[in-house]
Amino acid sequence: MKRCLLLVAALLALFATPAGAVTRAPCRGGHSGPKCFFWYATVKEVNDGDTITVDIDGDHTSKWFKVRFSSVQAMEQTVYSNHPSRRRGECHALKATSRIEGLIKKSHHRVKISSQNKHAMQDIRLRRSVAVKVKGHWTNLGSIEIGEGLTLWLPGVSEDAWNATYDLLAQQARQKGTNMWNPTYCGSGPQQNVPLRAWINWDPVGIDAHELAHEWVKLQNLSTTETLSLKGWWLRTADYPRFHFPASTTIPPGGTLTIYTGKGTDTATAVHWGRDKPQYENPGGSNKLGGGAYLFDPQGDLRLAEIYPCLVACSDPLQGAVSLAVQPRSQREWVDIRNVSSGPVDLYGYQLIKPGYQYIFDGNSVLQPSERIRLYAGGDPSNDSRLTRYWGIHHPMYADGGGNILLRNFRDQTLSCDSWASGHC
Repeated sequence: MKRCLLLVAALLALFATPAGAVTRAPCRGGHSGPKCFFWYATVKEVNDGDTITVDIDGDHTSKWFKVRFSSVQAMEQTVYSNHPSRRRGECHALKATSRIEGLIKKSHHRVKISSQNKHAMQDIRLRRSVAVKVKGHWTNLGSIEIGEGLTLWLPGVSEDAWNATYDLLAQQARQKGTNMWNPTYCGSGPQQNVPLRAWINWDPVGIDAHELAHEWVKLQNLSTTETLSLKGWWLRTADYPRFHFPASTTIPPGGTLTIYTGKGTDTATAVHWGRDKPQYENPGGSNKLGGGAYLFDPQGDLRLAEIYPCLVACSDPLQGAVSLAVQPRSQREWVDIRNVSSGPVDLYGYQLIKPGYQYIFDGNSVLQPSERIRLYAGGDPSNDSRLTRYWGIHHPMYADGGGNILLRNFRDQTLSCDSWASGHC
């Protein structure tokens, strides 16, 4: 019975997708990179900023297909219509719809769609990259939308050809502060001048799917005087699921709120999204994933985005300010973390990484010039003082053969390193 059901599912997938791909070639043009199947099509409807309806050439049917743009996430439209004046949606949604509608008109409603997997689907829609002809050249619609700050980059796990391009374009748009990257685009929001900071623990030690209790976003209120109310605010990745903050959630001046991915009991300093799988993709590999967390206020302004790995404007205040020194060959292994700058440095929001281990600095980690924290590998963390810490690892960590230890931020940047024996930085 199971084998029959699988056969039926395979046949349904086959007949749900169009035949007659016109060619197979590099997805992004040129002579290298992942290869895609390509179709030409006529656009029948523009549904919203990341979905269109098309009639595909050469499939010998009159069937129309909905196409969901690969690796692009527009804000949600709530009322759909072929008449722009009747459309309704969240802030930024209608502008994205209008922009692609205009580009498709200039392309005489002709598009070129592509996918690495000939049968790639998202729910009941075809998942495709879409190109329009602009001034005689086929141009990727996702690149235009993301580059103009109209949509978010949604990291593609299988349809990944455009990941690196979209990631860079998104970070460039963020740097320019265009459209959704303008935190007052939708109007002056609540507590608009409260400065915020965030960092994401996107790769906790262990298998990510088993470590939801240790995957989190920390959101810090940098104001010294004003408590931030998060009533009506929400957090998302570029994917659709959103976390809406309980109405009573606040962050006091200088305080931090932790948003855990998994389930748990909420407190004044921690809330839980309740997801059953990791939400933050690890960067690296051939598809170069990464991602971000996006904080929206009640009127739909993107008030804070934390994106990793950092590709644009990646300076860090701790770069060159901290040195590491490991003692790997003693009964009490330790590492010294020293401030070598002329001013104070705050290690809160940073981590030490040794392959297989992670030490995350707490909020009591300010070092004055020349001060150092000595972090012992073993010991009991309950005995920590400001300048003497215990990792709580009850077996040797630093192999005699060699290794290294890194000071890193949560944007995938190494800021300091020490190595020993055959290890290297």
